[in-house]
Amino acid sequence: MKLSEILKYCIENLKKSGIDNEVYEAGLLIKHFLSESYPLRYDDTDVSDEQSHLILSRCAERAAGMPMAYILGYRDFYKDRFLVGEGALIPRPDTEHLLYAAAELKKHGFNPSSILDIGSGSGALILSARHVFHGSALYALDTDTRWLRKNAEHLDVTRLEIIRADVFHWQPVRSFDLIFSNPPYLNNDDMLPEYEPRRAFYGGKD
Repeated sequence: MKLSEILKYCIENLKKSGIDNEVYEAGLLIKHFLSESYPLRYDDTDVSDEQSHLILSRCAERAAGMPMAYILGYRDFYKDRFLVGEGALIPRPDTEHLLYAAAELKKHGFNPSSILDIGSGSGALILSARHVFHGSALYALDTDTRWLRKNAEHLDVTRLEIIRADVFHWQPVRSFDLIFSNPPYLNNDDMLPEYEPRRAFYGGKD
């Protein structure tokens, strides 16, 4: 297929599906999955059948509602790029405000020796905390630690202790100077995201 045909197809299909910023997202998909740096314009550049099929199938997934982060396999958060995929909660920009608040505390002399993150998910908060508090010991607690471990390895963070446990049944053996937590906050009456893990959003009945 021609690059112009792929770009036009993706833009039109994303727009029909109600995706905002369809031109930007179509370009993002093409840039990510093409092995070379193609100019994003309506020209007659040939794209291989294999690459064309890959881009069109990923475009169809996005049009069906799959989060872009799952398709790309990452989400940028604070100062790092975090790996995400099936079973991982996608880091939200709003969560970065917890780190900005922590940085304000540091300006006033607060320098915790230990930091705990309850419900770490992909590890975005606790792994990003190392940029704010450079010498703190990091602890992360969650019932599913797959993506947390992947990101710790991906970012080469070694000063992290991972605790696989349910916080309601966990018995801590030490105290912590700073605790992060962004727990589930939706109930049965709220619409839950289709692709991301339900446990990350559903907090039970009010």
